[in-house]
Order: sequence, then C-alpha cells, then structure tokens
Amino acid sequence: MLYEIDGHLYTTFVVARLAGLPVSRALELAWGCQVPDANRRFTAVSAAWNSLWEKYSADIMKILHSIHGGKEEQVLRRRGDLKQLVAEAIQRGEPDWRVGLMIHAYGDSYAHTFIKMGKEHSYRPPHGHAGHGHKPDKIGNFPKKYLEYVAGLYLALGGQGDSKAALDKLIRIVGDNKGNNSKISSSIVSYAAELGMTESESDAVKDRLLTAVSEKDVVETMAFMEAKFKSD
Repeated sequence: MLYEIDGHLYTTFVVARLAGLPVSRALELAWGCQVPDANRRFTAVSAAWNSLWEKYSADIMKILHSIHGGKEEQVLRRRGDLKQLVAEAIQRGEPDWRVGLMIHAYGDSYAHTFIKMGKEHSYRPPHGHAGHGHKPDKIGNFPKKYLEYVAGLYLALGGQGDSKAALDKLIRIVGDNKGNNSKISSSIVSYAAELGMTESESDAVKDRLLTAVSEKDVVETMAFMEAKFKSD
C-alpha cells in the first residue's frame, strides 16, 4: 500500500537535490518520507485492521498514506493541500524529517488512486488497493501520475525555473523504460548516487530517524495536515 522505496526515498532525494538542496537536507527529507513505510508502527498494512475502530490507525490510513476513499474532487484538493503544506513547511524551516512525512502523504495521494468511469478516486480503508495487488506501487505502471507528482514536488521544495528542464533525466528514465519497473527503479537509485547519496550517509540518517521519529511526532504531523484538509 505504498509507492515503493524508489518512489518515496530515492525520488525525494533526487528531486530535493535537483531543487537545489544540499545532500544532508535531501537525505533528511528522503528518510523522513520513507519512515511511514520503514517503521512498522506507521505502515498502512499494520493500521488497516485497527482503522475500523481506532482513530490513530484510521488517520494512518487516511492522512499519512492518503487512503481516504474520496472522489476526484477530493483527490485533487488533497494533492493541492499537501503540495502547499510541503512548500510552506520548507519556507518556515520545519524539521526536514517532518516535511518528509508530508511528502509521503503527497506521493501517496498520487499512488493510491484508481480510475472509475473516467474519474479518479482514492482507494478506501481498510483494504486500500489490496484488490489490485502491488500494481499501484510501481512507477512504470502509471508514469503520467508519477511525473505529475515529481513536478509538483520540485516546485514545493523551492525548485526554480522550468521543472521539465530540471527533471529532464528523471523524465527520460521513466519515459524510456515504460513498463520496465525494475529498470526504472535501478535507474532512479543510480541517479540518486550520482547526485550524492552514499550508502554510509543514508544508513546513518535511516538509523537515527527510525528511532527519533516517535508516534507522538507522527500524530502531531497528521493533526496538522488534517486541520488543513478540514479548513477547505
């Protein structure tokens, strides 16, 4: 029930670097974004059953993983809200790991949708996209949605100028390997390495954030996002 690690961790790092952020901040954003899938307490799979009666688990599904069951109008509004939240959090100087949690929800607002009668809908809790298996998790299966997401993320992270020009290599990776998900994934990982991601630095940030980001932190961030959604 998630963009896989190439769509969250590595994509966030790549886009952050292309937007002009240093390696240290890009890693913090990237692992903040990956925490909801790397820490079992925050995964959609772990929350699915309990979401039927527990608000915390329901929020994990609906807010953190953008599995809210809304129709197209709600899907598009949620994306716009999350893009704005990320941009404002960057401008305010919020901790990058916290911005990463918002980026996770933003990415999933693209990954966790399907088309019905020509309209885009969000998957519903508690089952999410279990009926479609891992198909929605794969970048190459829905390249248009993915590229719309990275263009929005680039701008939200402060990227300047023509996003298509800045993201040209990422666009080509996806376009040249349509349907070949393993090639897309390996190419994005390689691109992250070209832009400065090293295994040792990445592992150090991972080990720190998987311990440091608490349930309280996640609950507070979800409440902040929910307040934005309700204000519209």
